Amino acid sequence: MIIVSLAWGIAWAATLQWWPLFRFLAQRRTWITVVIGVGVQVVIFRIVGPSIEWGQVLAGFVASGTPIAARSLANEAQEEHALTEGFGNG
Repeated sequence: MIIVSLAWGIAWAATLQWWPLFRFLAQRRTWITVVIGVGVQVVIFRIVGPSIEWGQVLAGFVASGTPIAARSLANEAQEEHALTEGFGNG
């Protein structure tokens, strides 16, 4: 389940990063991308079955959410670098 969750998170992060429509949604309509991301993760849990425990649920959300958070942090760092680059060396 962790591998499937991680694969989903990587695929969703790549989709949000490189497809213009989804990049727009991530930047301007974040709630839509969250609903999609959480919805698919819940489907993954459902496929795993009713024997899933809370620790597995938490681990699944961490696994799928980490690539999304990494994407956001990388974009913020890139934007901040671009902004500060215009101010020169000091």
